[in-house]
Amino acid sequence: MEIRAQPTFGHCLLVHRFEYFAIIGGTVASIAIWIAVSQFQQHRESEAIAAVHAANVGLAHTLGEQVIQVLHETDLQTAFLAEDVVRDGARSVNTAKYFDRIHADLPYIRRISILDAGGNIISSSAPFHDESRTNKKYFAVHREDVTKAVFIGKPMPDRTLGAWQIPISRRLNDAAGRFVGVVIMALDPAYFSKQFTKAALGETSRLSLIDADGIVLASANSQGMEIGSDVSRMPGYKFGQANAAGFFIGEGNSIGAPRIVAYDQLSPYSMTLHVATSLDEAIAPVHHEVTAVYLIATVITLLLMAASFTIARLFDGQRRATREASAARERAERLLDENRSLNANLERRVAERTAELEAANRELNSFSYTIAHDLRAPVRAMGGYSSLVLEKSQALLDATAVQYLQRVVAGSKRMGQLIDDLLNMARLSRQEVQRTDIDLTELAGAVAGALEAAHPQREVEVKIQPAMHTNGDAGLLRVVLENLIGNAWKFTGKRAGAKIEIEAVQQDGKTTFRVRDNGTGFDMQYANKLFAPFQRLHHTNEFEGTGIGLVTVKKIIERHGGKIWIESAIGVGTTIFFTIGDAV
Repeated sequence: MEIRAQPTFGHCLLVHRFEYFAIIGGTVASIAIWIAVSQFQQHRESEAIAAVHAANVGLAHTLGEQVIQVLHETDLQTAFLAEDVVRDGARSVNTAKYFDRIHADLPYIRRISILDAGGNIISSSAPFHDESRTNKKYFAVHREDVTKAVFIGKPMPDRTLGAWQIPISRRLNDAAGRFVGVVIMALDPAYFSKQFTKAALGETSRLSLIDADGIVLASANSQGMEIGSDVSRMPGYKFGQANAAGFFIGEGNSIGAPRIVAYDQLSPYSMTLHVATSLDEAIAPVHHEVTAVYLIATVITLLLMAASFTIARLFDGQRRATREASAARERAERLLDENRSLNANLERRVAERTAELEAANRELNSFSYTIAHDLRAPVRAMGGYSSLVLEKSQALLDATAVQYLQRVVAGSKRMGQLIDDLLNMARLSRQEVQRTDIDLTELAGAVAGALEAAHPQREVEVKIQPAMHTNGDAGLLRVVLENLIGNAWKFTGKRAGAKIEIEAVQQDGKTTFRVRDNGTGFDMQYANKLFAPFQRLHHTNEFEGTGIGLVTVKKIIERHGGKIWIESAIGVGTTIFFTIGDAV
């Protein structure tokens, strides 16, 4: 007769205790995994929202500058027309010829009209209904308010031309300062809508130009916010009126809730440009990635729970433990195979997403290049016509008009330089890096020599460390040295005994190059602005520049796998450090 040992009470209690520990441990680990997955989802959605936020803020600011430029140019034209009317008489000014002359350069002006003190149209560049305009807001404002120089009215339908128009008007006074009429230039809001439509908008995104009373002046992807609509009761309008510029996520009205809204007030024209995108569209790009992570987390959770129960059952007898352990291993291997398959699928999706992002970046660069290129012609025309007026008619203009024209010419030159710098930065961003061994000493000497030849009147002591070598793209690194040495040359312009040093030092086992000068320097609390586009720490009256150079340098250094940073002190000088990454 076979005698089998019976398990003791203590042994049974110990087995049950290990079973409980195994189950509780698996549950805690599963909860931790799902908390991590939830945090990952929140993080990726926050990144997607931040990307849309940055894009919308930048788009609102860029398009807002275009709208301000259009309003400013139209305002100047009304001022010029008003001067012509006062000088030559209202009936002597041929508005049709005047319209033909400026329409080629200012295609957004639809009509030019002159009204007498009774509100009757004396002259107009287009057919009109013969009726008094005394009931129009722009006429009443100028008749009652002698201080109102220019007035931008609400959009109104033009019954003759069959389209919307925005009146921009000025008061006409006689020599004694008495009100004698109004000059009006009708702005085409469809021009703004076309410019807005060129921007890279999503399916639920919209652009809206809104005046101080909450009336929509122009829009793209209107979605319930057509021209002339009153949106003063919408939360986005109220928030935009209370703040000069910014961003918020609020409940949507016409595109669903919630939405991401960026806005920019267009000073001094009492208008606000809104760029809105639905939150669902903003986070849609990360949905596939998050779904894959949830699927992996589900598999891992199942694996953990299966392992926990398997371990618990190991203590339910020696015989069953062996059999169940074998089954658990088989299940674990099968689940691990599935997990590896899911990981491979996730890597493929990440690669696809990376390719999509690279394509989007290329499209963004192409869009920036196209916008900058298309701006060249009107900027040159603006500067050319203004220079021509100064050259031919300066004697006929008062000091204020001459000053205005000089500012236009100067602004056109600066805008042209900005466009050239933007095009150059876009070109360098797309240029492939061709690495070779480079004699940085020789390259720096060539750049310094060109500066000395271009400025023979300057006495600058330039020291270049010999035998400096690196591995990189010769053309791109020449652009780096031209900007860095050029900045040192510029900011030592007011320093007697100017010195510039280009050298290599060893820091943390790596070669670090530095360009040091004893120029004007700056406060280090503003150093973070230097690598942002158009940010400058000195006024253009002190030192010329567009604020693009260091942005271009940073892009080139980063494309070489390196880093760049600055140290400076006011009145002491500036040192710019940079490294070049290893060739890959």
